[in-house]
Amino acid sequence: MADVFISYAREDVSKAKLLAEALSANGLSVWWDHDIMGGEEFRTQIDETISAAKLVIVIWSENSVKSPFVKDEASRANARDKLLPVAIGEVEPPVGFGELQTIRFKRWAETTTEWETLVRTVDARLASQGMKRSSRISPTQRDIAFVNRNIDVFLLTMFAQSVACFLVFQPLHFLTAIPGDTKLGFVIVTSILLAGIHTSGLIARRAGIVLRLITFAAGAVSGYFSYLFADNISNQLSALGDNAALMAGGGVSLFNAFVFFIYVLVMGAIGLMSDR
Repeated sequence: MADVFISYAREDVSKAKLLAEALSANGLSVWWDHDIMGGEEFRTQIDETISAAKLVIVIWSENSVKSPFVKDEASRANARDKLLPVAIGEVEPPVGFGELQTIRFKRWAETTTEWETLVRTVDARLASQGMKRSSRISPTQRDIAFVNRNIDVFLLTMFAQSVACFLVFQPLHFLTAIPGDTKLGFVIVTSILLAGIHTSGLIARRAGIVLRLITFAAGAVSGYFSYLFADNISNQLSALGDNAALMAGGGVSLFNAFVFFIYVLVMGAIGLMSDR
């Protein structure tokens, strides 16, 4: 018997998969994979699964509000007082479901406030009915599962942190009047601040304190290595001729403009991948 049944349109399979993996990582058993449509035997299985499930989450989207199959599943769950609706974007639930309290997502990502609300609501609904999870996992296991599901975004975020630090620290190597200790102190403090900026939205409320500290530390270290990298290539930058004169005078070099362009692309990729 599944703890949670997920009802969704076939076009939203990636969204259902993300939700199923996240709930499973939180110790819940999830039934969600019903790509095969039609057939009396399968329809009977769906009805039996909804009846046995402790909670049914329906994902209302532009696709699912037009799906008779999803609306039928939602009606069956609602009749059994098991329905928990979520809506993505500005979509309105179909007629008959508008009165139900719905968790609305501006963007479908595991790091959003709405996602945390959904997780808390699932726990509260199960607890209010005297139901227990099928299994329990430790906070460490949950954090590891979260990283595994979002490892590409984590790596891109660390890369964005490194690029941002390079852009900030690279001019320091052309300013000889500043003492080395002063430069190092600036590098450490700025790396930590930039690490917080780049990782705060990524880990949000879905990660424990240990993962937060590890992420911040990794960001700070990557910032320091970016400073060393900038020092190692300062001679090569000086060899760029007129471009080096711009840097020595405190201007913005064409090289830095290119690096900044890469940074913008990476941050855009992170935004798109966070909305999957």
